[in-house]
Amino acid sequence: MKVGNQPFQRSANLALVLRELRKRPGTTRTELSVRLGLDKSTISHLTAELIGTGLVVETLTGASSPRGGRRPVALELVDRRLLAVGIEIEPDCYRSVVVDNAGVVVWRQGGEADASRGFSSELRRIVSGVLEQVRFEDLQVLGLGIAVPGYVDPHRGRIIRSRSLGVSNVDIQPLTVEIAAELAHHSPIGLPPLLIDNDANCCAWGELHAERGLGAVRDMLFIHARKSPRHLGIGLGVVSSGELQYGSSHSAGEFHSANWQGGEMTQLGISAEELLRIDEDPQILDNFLTEVLCNLSPIVSVLDPAAVYFGGELRTAFPRILHLLETKLSDRYMAFRRESCDLRCSTYGEDEVAVGAAGMFIERLFALPRFGRRADSFTVSWDDVLPFVEQGVGA
Repeated sequence: MKVGNQPFQRSANLALVLRELRKRPGTTRTELSVRLGLDKSTISHLTAELIGTGLVVETLTGASSPRGGRRPVALELVDRRLLAVGIEIEPDCYRSVVVDNAGVVVWRQGGEADASRGFSSELRRIVSGVLEQVRFEDLQVLGLGIAVPGYVDPHRGRIIRSRSLGVSNVDIQPLTVEIAAELAHHSPIGLPPLLIDNDANCCAWGELHAERGLGAVRDMLFIHARKSPRHLGIGLGVVSSGELQYGSSHSAGEFHSANWQGGEMTQLGISAEELLRIDEDPQILDNFLTEVLCNLSPIVSVLDPAAVYFGGELRTAFPRILHLLETKLSDRYMAFRRESCDLRCSTYGEDEVAVGAAGMFIERLFALPRFGRRADSFTVSWDDVLPFVEQGVGA
């Protein structure tokens, strides 16, 4: 680390203070100074700034000392001031939400998407429209999370390839510049920070956000299936020690069965013809679920997660999954592991991907900043979002 890098040190200190208040609501300035190893003057300066933005409020706590005097003054985050937009984009539709720091959905909206217009054009239209509606609702958001199916490099803001969207090698940075230009006449501040990730990874981020950083489930898998007319995609969000795992080529989130033979329609052994009939033929559905569970077994045995979440088509079929594990698959590994590995539906139901995208933004915001980040990397810090917090002060 370079000595004397004041902007980085300030950003790191802000993150430390906010993370501590998130973890321990009702912490005093003195306690912050002791726990974080920061001077009292530094704590006083940072907390005064945060109180000014409305992100933090003072509350009285405990009792006065035996000698009398004032009761201790504690600090708490204001969850409703920490709002993020999450947008799930699919070939034929989108779903958007606004989520606060407590994981509460305070606004939602869905709509149609038209892939024939081109992905870049549709992304600009959807993001601009959602932000205009959010501002109409007088919601002051810190930033946006975008979730798309396919291979995504979230650190460079690039969609590597998405079969269902029919795109590859899409850099988000030029699109954000265009969106900001379109929004300029609505807000002098423009476009809040924007992050992007794979939809299954966003679902995993959403479950981490549901924990509010407390880490009750730090090792988990989130398996998400989504069927469209042109593709049955399955993604696997892998969380180890509270962190998403992306792999060497950012393909860790894409799930391929050992029976897959290279088709474009599915990532399993199921044929395109069977895919078209999966909703009307219970046997095809059972074959599909059996293949998913049997291919999931070695992953669970190696990674040893505390929980496995099922989303999308697998969430709606969750009762059938449990039935198969109790009957046809009762002698298989996944059935044995149910005693030590909690199998769950996603926390947010149909909003799981969109809420996960918003949760991804908030969780990455609360992460400690890393020194020397690349100029072309997609990341976010408190200094990036404070202008968008401050524009709502007094609103």
